[in-house]
Amino acid sequence: TWLIGELDKGQQEGKLMIISSHIPIGVLPPDNGMGWSASAAVSESDFIAKLHTYPNLILWIAGHRHVNQVTPMPSPDASHPENGFWEVESTSLRDFPQQVRLFEINRNSDNTISIFTTNVDPVMKEGSLPALSRYYAVAAQQIFNVLKPYAPSFSYNAELVKQLSPEMQIEIQKSTSALRKQAQ
Repeated sequence: TWLIGELDKGQQEGKLMIISSHIPIGVLPPDNGMGWSASAAVSESDFIAKLHTYPNLILWIAGHRHVNQVTPMPSPDASHPENGFWEVESTSLRDFPQQVRLFEINRNSDNTISIFTTNVDPVMKEGSLPALSRYYAVAAQQIFNVLKPYAPSFSYNAELVKQLSPEMQIEIQKSTSALRKQAQ
């Protein structure tokens, strides 16, 4: 209820919206221990269907599975591609390769936006705490040789394109005009 209220408010205000959560959606079967619970008040498929009614939703960010993966959540209606969004999962700093993910959002001239996702390998001074942490992450990977039960897409750095709805195009035009007036 809270999230739907926030999404409704963002939609009414003409804002682009990003959801950040620990658990990803739509990438695993319910009740597998890593995803949506089948006993939740709302089914995962109903929840995703509801999210597809918000053309201003551009991105869902999650990290629970500790993988770098990009999953498209295309609109169920091909005539309204603006109702789709992207899900981007990131690894943990406790796991090798200890990357940080950056996001940059740009408006394009064709009424789309580009979301650039870039993974960054931090520079670590030998003997520092971050270097020691990397040493432990590498050692744990070698000792436990844990293989994930799913194959990551290996989508590390990407440009994700999102179509803007006609309403969002108008809202962005208004905002741009207001900013230009303020700058003068």
